[in-house]
Amino acid sequence: MAAGLVSCLRTWITSSHGLAPVRNWSSLLPCSTQWPVPDSRVEDGAGTNSTACWSRPHGADIFGALRKQWTDRLIHSNLHTKISAALLSGSRSPPLTEDELPPFLSDLRTHLAITDERLWEACLSVSPGQPFRLALWRRLSGMLSDPDAEFLDLLPHGVPLGVDPAAPVPPSSVMLPAEPDPPHPMPLEHCASAWQSALSDPDTVDTLLAEEISEGWVREVPGGLSALQNRYRLSAVGKLGLVKSDDRPPRLVVDSSVSRVIENTILPNRSAYPGLKDLRRCVPVAPAQEQLTALVLDVSKAHRRILIRPEDQGLLCFHHRDRLYQYLTL
Repeated sequence: MAAGLVSCLRTWITSSHGLAPVRNWSSLLPCSTQWPVPDSRVEDGAGTNSTACWSRPHGADIFGALRKQWTDRLIHSNLHTKISAALLSGSRSPPLTEDELPPFLSDLRTHLAITDERLWEACLSVSPGQPFRLALWRRLSGMLSDPDAEFLDLLPHGVPLGVDPAAPVPPSSVMLPAEPDPPHPMPLEHCASAWQSALSDPDTVDTLLAEEISEGWVREVPGGLSALQNRYRLSAVGKLGLVKSDDRPPRLVVDSSVSRVIENTILPNRSAYPGLKDLRRCVPVAPAQEQLTALVLDVSKAHRRILIRPEDQGLLCFHHRDRLYQYLTL
């Protein structure tokens, strides 16, 4: 037992008879962080082709040359300090201006070997209602042999919600299949009111709704419920809610469970989430003097930036001040 304890503690004790003050304890730690090398993939929630452990390459470095070119350009132009300051400030504005982007886009064009001017213009174009350069995104996904690249072809026209059996959600090859659960279709409902959270603060709802209308995410349904039902083969009206919390701005939510949209939605895949075991397999094996930095990025209102296919835009509707509205995006 004594020998076992010694083997466990050996890395934590000095090999000489010298003494170190407690306040200098950190100087006894290794200089560099040691990362584990798991013998199998580590779940990170992004599908079976993804892994949370990047301590070693998992394939060819497709964008290695471009990454080096961009890194050199950032450092030589001192833009890396500007980006760092923007991230630290929490600003919602892009860290680079439109005038600063062309050199980076030119590098990307060279890396993609696009010589045709019209093709490059198409890659830089942004479809109405979709704030992404989808053609460029699609080309990059193709270079990476992304198995889900075809999903990008749905975005310009809108994605299905999975309620209409004639237009199912296409399955992903890298997500786990959903558990077999035979659907039990229920009639879709058309609620006539909203939740009390929205009814009790209509002025805040007015402000938030005006913002979403200006963004092109929501529009009023002229003619109300009868016009909605005449226009769409499938329609439903949920209940609008207003969510308030201390650590984030108020936001609008539409309860689609009361309208039975969620109950009628069929998803071909299920998500997998990392657990404590997965985290333990990809964090440093021991403390070190080297300092680590965590960078957390979030796409603001990411779901609001995905168009719904036109035939399904009658399913996410709600009432406010006796007017009917519909969501055009998720």
